Amino acid sequence: ADKADIPLSAKAATLSQIWHMRVALNVAALACRGPGSSALVAGYNRMLHKRDALLAMAQEAAYADYGGRSKSNGYDSAMTRLYNHYAQPFAQADFCTTAQRVQRAEEKIAEASYRQFVAAALDDLDAPFAAPPARQAQARLAPARLTPTSQATGRVTRASTPSPSARKRRKR
Repeated sequence: ADKADIPLSAKAATLSQIWHMRVALNVAALACRGPGSSALVAGYNRMLHKRDALLAMAQEAAYADYGGRSKSNGYDSAMTRLYNHYAQPFAQADFCTTAQRVQRAEEKIAEASYRQFVAAALDDLDAPFAAPPARQAQARLAPARLTPTSQATGRVTRASTPSPSARKRRKR
């Protein structure tokens, strides 16, 4: 497979995997809304504080993996692709559920077994994005509509089935 086709977390070195998990949980903390989202944000912030030295080493490893800190290297492009990977709309519901579970488990992991945890956590965090291409296309083509939850939050969701009012209009 072409290097660009491989999920970034799958080709990362161990310290870079830690950085990639931080990116995934950062996307989740920013994008996931609904039950458990405030706990996810609080847990993410606790992780940043508790693992600050390890995360600093992980960021340096990610810089090294992608050619340094210069904007002309591949780091910025790689991180943009990684953030975009975890922000794909078709998988957000499953991703958010998984991210909440991973974040809760992360808090209980001792430093000695952290790297093994991260490798397994990345597999879990990437799983929602391994959807069949048809599901991806369906999500991209589905019309956006407000659901009762999204009306309260102001967040527009994509639905593959028509809204109840649209179904009534079709029956007429």
